[in-house]
Amino acid sequence: MEMKSGGGESGSKDQMRRPDRQVKVLCYGDSNTWGFSPVDGSRFPEDTRWPGVLRRCLGEDFTVIEDGLNGRTLCSFGMQGDPLNGSEHLPTLLQAHKPVDLLILYLGINDLFVDPHISVAVMVQELEEVVDSIREVQPSLPVLVLAPLPVNVGREYHGYYHEQIEKSFELIAAFESVSGRMRFRFLDPGQVISASRHDGVHIDAEEHIKLGLHLCVVVRDLLSRADSPGA
Repeated sequence: MEMKSGGGESGSKDQMRRPDRQVKVLCYGDSNTWGFSPVDGSRFPEDTRWPGVLRRCLGEDFTVIEDGLNGRTLCSFGMQGDPLNGSEHLPTLLQAHKPVDLLILYLGINDLFVDPHISVAVMVQELEEVVDSIREVQPSLPVLVLAPLPVNVGREYHGYYHEQIEKSFELIAAFESVSGRMRFRFLDPGQVISASRHDGVHIDAEEHIKLGLHLCVVVRDLLSRADSPGA
């Protein structure tokens, strides 16, 4: 169920405009949302990071909130209250920014490195729990889940990162499958971009821009469908 952008914008801007405020999109993720450069570890400028590109492309009727954190995981590792535990802190963030019109959730790759033996089945269960916690805060909130990019390293590292490489590919199909059961939208970024060969995990500047522009079309289509009668 890869969400295809198509050739143009679907739905009108008037259809998505809220009568008394801007349309609010929350981008919640890890270092690939924060804008970590795989070349030198610095942070890309706002107009290069994909949430910033998305903000500029969507225009003045939208507020795009970027909340990326280096090392953030999808699920619980370490002590309770760990700031890198994405599942624990998302409900509070949703309350702080409520009402949110769309949540873009881009997590999962760090889990494979924190615990290389974690199973795909466990990660799917944790994704389901995260979506349930979102709906406790805002039941009708549209959610767009991005699968982690496949790990992209040279052959000389395949033996060392074998489990991460294999599971990063498996997560794409697993997250897509659960999206049907949980009724959230799914996007495989690997159809648009790839992880950098510099470190195999992070996104180069050009790929950030490509992803942001692609998401601009996807977000407009998703929100226009959500606003359509009978959606």
